[in-house]
Amino acid sequence: MALRWQSLSLKWKLVLGSALVEAIMLTALVFNNLQLMNTSLEQQAQLRLRELSVLLNASIAPSMAELNYGPIHGVFSESRRNDGIVYFALFDKAGKLVAGDGWPANRALPEPLPEFSGIRDAPRFDTEVPIQIGAQHYGRLQFGISTEFLHKARSSLLRDSALIAGAEIVLSILLLSLLGIWLTRHLSRLESASVAIGKGRFETRVDIESEDEIGRVAHAFNTMAHRIRSQLEELRARESRLQLAASVFTHAREGIMITDATGRILEVNDTFVQITGYRRDEVLGENAHILHSGRHGPEYYAELWRSLLEKGHWYGEIWNRRKNGEEYPEMITISAVRDAEGMATHYVALFTDVTEQKEHERALEHVAHYDPLTNLPNRMLLADRLHQALLQTLRRGGSLAVAFLDLDGFKEVNDAHGHNVGDALLIALSERMSSALRDEDTLARIGGDEFIAVLADLGQASDCEPVLQRLLRAAAEPVAVHGLRLQVSASIGVTLFPQDGADADQLIRHADQAMYQAKQAGKNRYHLFDVAHDAEIQTRRETLERIGQGLQAREFVLHFQPKVDMQSGAVIGVEALIRWQHPERGLLSPATFLPVVEDHPLSVEIGEWVIDSALGQLARWHASGLELPVSVNIGARQLQQEDFVDRLATLLAAHPELPRGRLELEILETSALNDTAIVSNVMHACQRLGVRFALDDFGTGYSSLTYLKRLPAEVLKIDQTFVRDMLEDKDDLAIVQGVIGLATAFRREVIAEGVETAEHCRLLLKLGCTLAQGYGIGRPMPAEEIPAWIASWTELHPGIAALHD
Repeated sequence: MALRWQSLSLKWKLVLGSALVEAIMLTALVFNNLQLMNTSLEQQAQLRLRELSVLLNASIAPSMAELNYGPIHGVFSESRRNDGIVYFALFDKAGKLVAGDGWPANRALPEPLPEFSGIRDAPRFDTEVPIQIGAQHYGRLQFGISTEFLHKARSSLLRDSALIAGAEIVLSILLLSLLGIWLTRHLSRLESASVAIGKGRFETRVDIESEDEIGRVAHAFNTMAHRIRSQLEELRARESRLQLAASVFTHAREGIMITDATGRILEVNDTFVQITGYRRDEVLGENAHILHSGRHGPEYYAELWRSLLEKGHWYGEIWNRRKNGEEYPEMITISAVRDAEGMATHYVALFTDVTEQKEHERALEHVAHYDPLTNLPNRMLLADRLHQALLQTLRRGGSLAVAFLDLDGFKEVNDAHGHNVGDALLIALSERMSSALRDEDTLARIGGDEFIAVLADLGQASDCEPVLQRLLRAAAEPVAVHGLRLQVSASIGVTLFPQDGADADQLIRHADQAMYQAKQAGKNRYHLFDVAHDAEIQTRRETLERIGQGLQAREFVLHFQPKVDMQSGAVIGVEALIRWQHPERGLLSPATFLPVVEDHPLSVEIGEWVIDSALGQLARWHASGLELPVSVNIGARQLQQEDFVDRLATLLAAHPELPRGRLELEILETSALNDTAIVSNVMHACQRLGVRFALDDFGTGYSSLTYLKRLPAEVLKIDQTFVRDMLEDKDDLAIVQGVIGLATAFRREVIAEGVETAEHCRLLLKLGCTLAQGYGIGRPMPAEEIPAWIASWTELHPGIAALHD
């Protein structure tokens, strides 16, 4: 067998070996797929069982709750016909069989199983489902489901896997046969080419352009043949190249100097003569030291020689001296020439005169860092100097001032006299303001008529004031330009570091903000940046951003506080109150976040969310049979939006099942209503939609009677501060009596907030106010707690119940 295998060609060895490996791997794969298939089918069956259990529970639970078993038999028949159910057995919560279908009455029911896992050949799977609505349990349902669909799916997948495996084996053998033919053909071509190379035909090449291993072997073969031929040709051309090298040395544009190991000059080219001014005969035999300018110390040359000895080369910039004594910069490369033992025998230096390049770089650097008009530092150089000044201030202590200066009236000069006059004025003012600064200060022009001064090394913050005054005077003094007498002034914004602990960019922005405040204050002055005020603004901005994120993340919830009729004991409605379920800080009251959004567009978004959420809760209560009006607080900004009525109508239209009059909007009596006539029209439009209005916290504002007269609100709410203290404070009692009298005179309902004790209730009833809300009646609570509270509120509050005796 071994001889037969060895006698086979490479093609057949590849085909037979690969086919055997393929058959073994496919067998293992099919076996593994069968295991995965069984697991997958059981998981699908388990998912189907769960879905069927949910549907059966939803179909049967209502009838079980009503003890009406008639519809259940219809559900059984439908499920047996469509879902492959073999039998049903329904037990009530006492374990009594109350309905069944498909199982003989004289046979015991099989034991139900929780999972399909492990079911292979059983014709049926038995399981049970609890029958419940929410947390209420009504019994259990046992049923058996046919596993015929599992057996059919398993057989189908097994047949398909066998067919695919067989087809893959046949296809693999065919492809491997083609690969073997292709491989042996290319190997034969490589063999023929190798024989030709061996006979001296070095131009022979193998034309195989594939990128696989055969292609790379062919490429390596061609490279080898090419190198052999190239080496032969190089031997013939060596003499010619030596002649060319000598020509290059003579005519090169770089200066070339060859020295021995001690630095004695052995040869130079014509460019060396042109750059240094020395003739060839003047330098041959001299040491290269004759070129040194003296600018570099001994340590510089020690580092140069260290690099030459360790690395064999050195590259860098050196200042040398010409024959006439002129110093000049050059970029030079020095390389060591070593003998067979690795010892340096010669050094070759190639250098270029970079005088013109240096001068150009200096010009470019000046352009890059200085303003072309005033020759002051520009924004780039300012950033570097400010950074250095900040580091110095941190090291030494003290203070640093950044002053942002803008010229007042410069635009008018430009518009009246043209840019030439304006530029001349800027130049003159720049020189004058620079003179007003100290030596350690920096004045930069950052564009137009804007300048920034960095006042460094201040012993204390107040040390900047004399410099700022000099800057103001320098900018405000008249300037003679082109025969004209021109005068402008400056507005300066100043921020102090480290009192303002911002980075460089932020310091400039803070100074810019302060400069605008100086302009608004009358110009020709300076204004210090208020760090505390800026921090307060930043904190409010961050808080607004977090509130917006909380609204998007649905972190806000509504709690509801009951409102009752103390005379009849009836619950007349609830007030929706927003809360923030903060993920880190817990449940937050409105006082912690609503004042931040006041007069901000976010307040409108929050207000609309409250209305929409309250309507949604109303709809859920209505569907459960609880008819309960809800009042919602609304801000003046939201009420005065041009499209408020349309948006409210859209929200109401989403709940057409709600009766009219279930939503009440409460307007704070202290709200800043800009135009009561417009607000009155908005309220009338909302009332046509079936929405009621109440004036909240009535009596705390300065325009109570005006609002009462002009705004068509149906309800007045007495502020809780008056109600809470009316038992002890006669003034508060008088206000409560006055509001009740106004409500009666204007034919409005009146409700008291802040009712905390039975004494409050008795006194309010005596004064003629029967409607109330407060902690003494019920605290704000989640919506799901309201039905239970309504059912038991009289027992929970005996002090109020006593009023009805």
